Amino acid sequence: MGLIPLEKGDFVLGQGDASHVARHDDCTKAYFSITLADTDQHMYLYEKYNPDFQFSAHERMRVYVVRVK
Repeated sequence: MGLIPLEKGDFVLGQGDASHVARHDDCTKAYFSITLADTDQHMYLYEKYNPDFQFSAHERMRVYVVRVK
């Protein structure tokens, strides 16, 4: 996967969990949860401009903020 930004700015990227993902053959199923740990997710970039907003514990494990210059 790759992202090509068309504008400069701060962007919030998030991924969700997937459960009961099945192929069309009804046999192969996937269940997964992606979390981020031990990494600087740059939350301060978002919180700086939205001081009243707080990410939930669930969001803090799944959100990454990037700055495009």
